[in-house]
Amino acid sequence: MSLLAVCSCSLIYDYDNCPDEFSVASDWREAPTAEPEGMAYIFFADDTRDFWRYDFPGRYGGVVPLPDGCYHAIGFNDDTSATIISEPSDGFRGMKASTYRSRLYDSVGGGPDSLGTEPVVACPDQLWMQAIDEVTLTDDGVRWRADGSASMEYCPNKILTLFPRAMMASYTYEITDIKNLSGVRRMCAAMTGMASELSLCDGVRCLPAATLPVKAARQSDTSVAGSFLTIGLPAENAVENNLVLYVWLTDGRKFSYAFDVTDQTRNAPDAMNVHIKVGGIDLPESSPAGEGAFDVSVDGWVETIINIKG
Repeated sequence: MSLLAVCSCSLIYDYDNCPDEFSVASDWREAPTAEPEGMAYIFFADDTRDFWRYDFPGRYGGVVPLPDGCYHAIGFNDDTSATIISEPSDGFRGMKASTYRSRLYDSVGGGPDSLGTEPVVACPDQLWMQAIDEVTLTDDGVRWRADGSASMEYCPNKILTLFPRAMMASYTYEITDIKNLSGVRRMCAAMTGMASELSLCDGVRCLPAATLPVKAARQSDTSVAGSFLTIGLPAENAVENNLVLYVWLTDGRKFSYAFDVTDQTRNAPDAMNVHIKVGGIDLPESSPAGEGAFDVSVDGWVETIINIKG
C-alpha cells in the first residue's frame, strides 16, 4: 500500500516522537455502496494553516506518522476529476469543493458559458467525506469531536475513525406530455440556481448560483428524462431553480422550454435525492426524416416559459 504525505515546509518536528501506530480509518456505514479508488486525509495544526496530507489507495485508510497535538481533520475520496478540491493551504475552514467552467449545451457540444448572470459549470463527481473539528493526539490515545457532538470520542489504540457520507445530491427529472417528439434531432437540458461551491468543514452550499448542463434522453414517445449530480441548493435560498429543455428539430429550428421547479427542489422530502416532474410541451411538427443542420449557436432560439404552478 502506497502512502503520500504532504507537509507544510514551515514545520520542524522531532519525528522520532511521532506515534507511528496512529491510524486513520473510514467506516462506510453512511455510504455502504461507495467504492472510491483512494482516500485523502488532511490534518491541520490547530489555529494555523500548517497541514499534513496522507493519500491511501482504496477506501479504508492506514497508518500515518503525526506528532502529538491538536488538529482539525478532513477525509475525502481523492479520485474525482469533475469535482475540484481547493488547496489545503487555504486552511481547514477555507477548503471548498467546486467544479470547472463548462458550456450550456455541453452534452451535445458548444453553447454559451453563462445563462443570464449565472456561470455555467460542470456537474460534479460524487464526493464522500467527513470533517472533524477537533482531534487531540497524545501518548495515551486519540480523542475527537465531530458533527456538533457535545462529547468526545476516545480510542486508546490511536485509531481515528471517520464516517464518510455522500455530499453531492442526486437529481432525476422527467418531462412528460410532449407532442411531436419524433421530430426532435438532438436535445439537452440545464438546471439553474444551484450552488457553485461546498464548504468542506461544515457542508454549507455556497453562492454564487450556477447553471448545470444536463443530458436529456427519450424515455418514451412522449417523455424525456435525465439524471445528474449537483452540489445542491445554496444555503441562501434566494435563487429560483429552472429546468430548461433545449431541442433541435430535424428541420433545423431550435426551441427551449423553461419550467420553474423551485417548489419541487426546496420542498423535496430528501434534499440529497430529488425527483422533478413537469410536463406539457407542444412541439411544432418536423419530419422525422429531415436532414436539417445541427446548429448549437446562441442565436435563433424560440424560448417558451411554461407555468406549472396553476
